[in-house]
Amino acid sequence: MSAVVAKVSSPGRRRRWMRVRVGILGFLVLCGAGAVVRRAYELQIERAPALREMAEEQYLRSVRLAPKRGTVYDRNGAELAVSVDVDSVWASPSEIRRLGGDPSAVAMQLSALLGVDRERITRRLSTDRHFAWIKRHVTPEVAEQVRAADLPGVHLDREARRFYPNRELAAHVLGFANVDGQGIEGLELSLEERLRGSRHAVPAIRDRRGRVVYSDSLLDDTVGQGADVTLTIDRTIQRIAERELALAVQTYEAKVGSVVVLDPRTGEILAVADYPTFDPNDPGAYAPSHRRNRAVTDRFEPGS
Repeated sequence: MSAVVAKVSSPGRRRRWMRVRVGILGFLVLCGAGAVVRRAYELQIERAPALREMAEEQYLRSVRLAPKRGTVYDRNGAELAVSVDVDSVWASPSEIRRLGGDPSAVAMQLSALLGVDRERITRRLSTDRHFAWIKRHVTPEVAEQVRAADLPGVHLDREARRFYPNRELAAHVLGFANVDGQGIEGLELSLEERLRGSRHAVPAIRDRRGRVVYSDSLLDDTVGQGADVTLTIDRTIQRIAERELALAVQTYEAKVGSVVVLDPRTGEILAVADYPTFDPNDPGAYAPSHRRNRAVTDRFEPGS
């Protein structure tokens, strides 16, 4: 009789034990789910601001940009001096080493791409600095070659370059700006504060190699931009005055000459021409005497 009872009760015990195990498993699953929910709440709610700040520090960077200079127009709205965006090449010597790059090899490749003396680049990369200009204001074609080379620690940044679309026209009046966008001579110097604008910071994104990648949606060309200036100069009259002055100097075998054209009704200056002249896009290619604004700085005897 006892054997029969044992056989009958054995399946019942197994079912009870199965229910216990299922209950334990369910409890463990609930505990695990609760832990996941608690962790998710901690990461997404409690620590979200701190984690967001840490993430932004890793990929966001605040970059101070030089302002774009204001445009100079003639009396009819023709552009005489403008600022255009170009690429400049710089490198981080410390980053090159951190990424396992060879400064000598990088210098050799940059020299071939940019036409810059290899020893000069090597000296700039032989420091522990985080920033060193390699070549500024390169052409779009050269910039694309540098970008395609993907050299460690080498970066491209956009800068504003001063450009004079009419070349020598009104060069002595306009003067010129240096590579940093600072007025050096002429109206570029005398109106420096008005044309210069103010530096401003913009957010940028860093890629996996720490290079700055700007977002068009984050950039605003009008922020900090310098004021535009409209002159009384008439581009057409200025061109005629320069042409006739050059012809007169050559005809009478003079060394220099100047012409000033005014509106007799208002006294407005319509043209100021000097000979010899220069191209403000490349002022370093000319002797200082070519850049002298004799119509303003030199004195002449009455009737001369």
